Amino acid sequence: MACNLIPIKSSANDDYTDNEELNYQQKYSRTPKQFDTERRQALSRLDLSKKGSIDESIESLKKGLQWQFVTHSLINDVEEFVQKIVDHSQNMSCNETSTLKFESFILHLRCRTLDAARQLLHCSIDSGQRNSGLMIANSGHLTVAVRNTLNLEVPIIIDGKLMVTLNYLRKLVDIVNAKMVLNFEMIQRFERNCELKSIFY
Repeated sequence: MACNLIPIKSSANDDYTDNEELNYQQKYSRTPKQFDTERRQALSRLDLSKKGSIDESIESLKKGLQWQFVTHSLINDVEEFVQKIVDHSQNMSCNETSTLKFESFILHLRCRTLDAARQLLHCSIDSGQRNSGLMIANSGHLTVAVRNTLNLEVPIIIDGKLMVTLNYLRKLVDIVNAKMVLNFEMIQRFERNCELKSIFY
């Protein structure tokens, strides 16, 4: 999908004028009735995409992919996690790689108006979600992406060999748990900011 970023009016951006803002609002804003009609139409269309499908060019990368440990909360049993990694490394072939990956909160919201999108973006950034952004699709639909910078990706097994010590794995768990706590705190701040500004009400 081709998207264009909307310039946000700020004191640092002298080229952005009130007329340009008005033009954006006239072109892309929708009444609640228009928004609901478009939403119903989009949801009623037949979805022809194959669920779980990926591009052919990367299909070979997916073959043999296995998750060894997945959680959406803190890792409480560090030794269980470490043992799973050790066991996994002993059963891998010499050309396989494993990575410890932490992915933080991501939320994409379609907004009715430019003003609503801007308010949501400000709530997001004020809550610490620094990678958030505002996009306009070619169709004129406004989407706010709420994202932060907490992601972590560390290769721990390369060519079938565990490349880190067990103490390093334990320390990684501490780092991931700390990031998860920060992630939860940012989500709560985001919710509070939205409630204070009555974004969803």
